[in-house]
Amino acid sequence: ISLIMSFGPPALFDTILAAHRPERSIVDQVFTEFSIWFKTSGTRFFRDYTDHGMDHVYGVLKTCEALMTESSKILISGSDVCVLCLASVLHDSAIHLSEDGFHQLIKGSSKDNRIPDFDQKTWEELWDEFLFEARRWDDTRIRNIFGIDILKSGYRATDPFGRWPNFNDTDYKLVGEFIRKHHPRIAHEFAVYGVPSSSEKPLTLPAALTDEQKDIIGTVARSHGLPLRSPVDYISKKYHKREYQGIHTAYLMTLLRLADYLQIDASRAPNLVFRYRVIPSQSSTLEWKTHEAVQNITAEAEDPESVEIKVLPKSIEVFLRLKEW
Repeated sequence: ISLIMSFGPPALFDTILAAHRPERSIVDQVFTEFSIWFKTSGTRFFRDYTDHGMDHVYGVLKTCEALMTESSKILISGSDVCVLCLASVLHDSAIHLSEDGFHQLIKGSSKDNRIPDFDQKTWEELWDEFLFEARRWDDTRIRNIFGIDILKSGYRATDPFGRWPNFNDTDYKLVGEFIRKHHPRIAHEFAVYGVPSSSEKPLTLPAALTDEQKDIIGTVARSHGLPLRSPVDYISKKYHKREYQGIHTAYLMTLLRLADYLQIDASRAPNLVFRYRVIPSQSSTLEWKTHEAVQNITAEAEDPESVEIKVLPKSIEVFLRLKEW
């Protein structure tokens, strides 16, 4: 209960959930259980990444609320809020996979999981393809992922499962790159099948949700990493692209995508971190410094339909990354 009291959705969503007790119960359960997982995971494969815990989830939801028009706020349902909250929790949750969870994903009970309309290949097949590519990465790619020292050592990728479970630092980064590449699909499968684990009670969405609802939640979570028409087409085939059981799925996918992009914030990458640790990965360092360059994000611009972002990049690399965003 103390965990539930210490965090939650923003004011509008909280008010809507207060009038819909079943959805309120589901959101509270997921927030509590996933918060515990996120806090204890150690992000083993993503130690150099910016924050992707519950603070990021709350930031995404707060931004979703800020992006909504007044007419949208009148129309949004309790089911909408429930789906959006759970999809926000799931969308980057693959970052918290443990070594056991990854083993189950590639070699264990989850290796054949897939969403047929989206996925043709098993996880084992995708892993084999990834290793084939990784063994042929050029020096720039190796430096960006592992750092200059690993590049100078003459590193070439090998299969970490040959050393299982004794992963070394480069193994963690290699696996992390694979998870990063496929994290939208993983989010969808977390919703439908649960989090891969050898435990007898793996982490899953509440049983009160129907299979259809879990699929919709997973699709919304997955959509942030796809061209938007693809998940909209999927929803259209199975449900209804405008509204299904009170859920406005296409709208929720758009909200989540925009809100996730707008979570570029210096608070997620405090400058203090660079005084006490060295981040070898060029890619991770660039992401941290790009977040650090953001001075302000506000919707109080002269154009009421715009969002103004003030940035102060300190290098051409950061400027180009901000421009790409």
